[in-house]
Order: sequence, then C-alpha cells, then structure tokens
Amino acid sequence: MVFRETLPVEKINGRPFCMSQRLRIFACGRIPRHGMDDYDYQPLGDKIAKHFIISHNNTFYAIDVIRNDKVISFAEIRLQIERIIQDSSQAEPPVGMLTMTDRDTWADNYKLLIQNEENYRSWHKIHRAIFCLYLDRQAPQFQANPNHPDNKNDYFTHLTYHAIGAFGSQYCAGNRWADKSAYFLGPGGNYGFLGEHSNIDGAGTNFSHIFVENYMPTIDTDQKCSQEDIQSISFLQKLRWNLTPELYQQIQQASQLNQDAIDNLDLYVDMFSDYGKEFIKSKKMSPDGYIQNLIQLAYY
Repeated sequence: MVFRETLPVEKINGRPFCMSQRLRIFACGRIPRHGMDDYDYQPLGDKIAKHFIISHNNTFYAIDVIRNDKVISFAEIRLQIERIIQDSSQAEPPVGMLTMTDRDTWADNYKLLIQNEENYRSWHKIHRAIFCLYLDRQAPQFQANPNHPDNKNDYFTHLTYHAIGAFGSQYCAGNRWADKSAYFLGPGGNYGFLGEHSNIDGAGTNFSHIFVENYMPTIDTDQKCSQEDIQSISFLQKLRWNLTPELYQQIQQASQLNQDAIDNLDLYVDMFSDYGKEFIKSKKMSPDGYIQNLIQLAYY
C-alpha cells in the first residue's frame, strides 16, 4: 500500500499528514559519505522489496515476508525466527560494528567492504530490506525489585541504555546496522524502535509504531504452520561476508571505540509525572519544542 500509494491518509489535529514520508521509512537507508551521508529510497515503479532482515548473534538473515502480494503468517515468521536462533548459536564477527563508528570512518570502511562482490550483495540486501529486526537475546536482563521506590526509573534507564547503544560491543552492538530503521527485541520481551529523523517528521514513524502497538494484540500466537506452509518456506538466506585482515582490524577498532563510548555514558531516567503534554499544549506551546528547550537549558 505504501509503494502503490493506496495507504489511507492520516491526520494530525484534523489536518491531512503528508503521506510521502512513508516512502522514507521502508526499503531505504543511509549510505555513508564524507561530510554528509546520502539517503537512498526505494523508487516508485521499481520491483518492490519483499524481504525483512533479522539479526541475531551478529549474524544477518534475509526473510521473504511477502508471498503472492500477501504478508506471510505469524506462524511462518515465528518458525523462521526459531531457525535463525538455532542456526546462529555461535556469534559471527560483528560486521555491524562498522556502522556504529563516526560517519567518516564508516564511509572509508564502507568503500573497503563493498569492494568484494559478495559483501556488496549482503550490504545491498540489508539496504533494500523493508525493515530490520534485531534479536538482542544477549542483552543483560533487568533485575527487577518491585518494592524499591526507584524500580520504575531503573527499568526505563535500563531500556534507554539498550536503545542507545545495545549495551556496547560486549553485548549486542554488533547486532545492529545503524543505517537502517529497525525494531529491537530484548530477552525480557522489551522492544523499541530506532527510526531515521533527519528526513522525516517524528509523527510519521510514530504512526507506524502506533500501528504495530495496535496490531500486536490481534495476533493469534497459538497459530501453527500448515504442512503446505512449511513446504513453501524458503531456506534461510544467511548474509555472508568476506573479511580481509584490514576489515577485521577495523571491526576490532570499532568495537573498542563503541565500548569506550558506552562505558563513558552516565545515564539515568527519572520519570516525571507532575504534568504532561496536554498541560503544555494548553499554554499554546509545542510539547516537542518545550522538551528540546529544556534539554538545551539543562545542557548549557
């Protein structure tokens, strides 16, 4: 519906929202360049991408999720995820760490990476994927203490560390591909969304997130794959990389820089409930602008 431009028009405060921004969410991504990245979109009229990328243990897989113009069943997706987890029990070299460095360094390593034809095919498969899902099963679980007054703050602090850097290269940072919008899923069932914001309003990605939130309760999690479905499921498409000694060295350097940055991050989330966005709007102010001004005031 997105690429055929038949998606129903969404509205904000009764006004139509520019639906072209939907084209900037799916099957697209950044391409690292010196000075300023490129952002490459799925062109209208081109063959529409039909695959998802799922990563686990630093290993990336392409999963075809559209068959005969229909999304495959939840049971099929679950079966493929089970196969992926089983197939990637041993961690691969964290190629994704290359995308977690500063952009100029990644631009240099990107050129080095795609010199190899197989590497280019793997990169392009990720780049043109509808979306990515990171299975961060190696992330540390939150140690809940419901009776402690700061338990809620501690929990959201834990989730924010997960979202910002996947707890560093010692845990799940190599499971990410920073040029793509994606969902990540932690071992406790917590999940989050990592979205591009340089070329799209926050409302566009928020609409997508609301759709996911509303759709999840409707899924029949007891659904089983039919024998016909099992026979039609394709083999796992594991993305493979040919890594030179220089690339291995760059991955190690990126991993160390990433872990140093995470270790240097001092973060605490304090849940504020005295008032919310409705109070801010009642004062004729934008909640987004209000919070951004608070952040700048606190920083400076």
